[in-house]
Amino acid sequence: MLIYMDDQNPDRTCKICFKRLRRLAKTQDWQDRIYHISCYNSIVSDIYNYNTTAYTKYGHEKRIDGIPVSELKNKKDHKFIISFD
Repeated sequence: MLIYMDDQNPDRTCKICFKRLRRLAKTQDWQDRIYHISCYNSIVSDIYNYNTTAYTKYGHEKRIDGIPVSELKNKKDHKFIISFD
């Protein structure tokens, strides 16, 4: 069994899930790798579908005119003006 010095380095963890990175023998980019391939693919898919995943996965709140919707629901006197050009 070959033990590489990089495998013993505790800093070799995924920057997304913080689990240990394993050496991939088929690719040459081991020195530069900072993510698991599956973690990277999930981030890319989250960016592609950010308009839906931002509110469910990342805890963002919908805003109208810069004010969170939860605050607007509590205010009875706040009115919206919608104009069509």
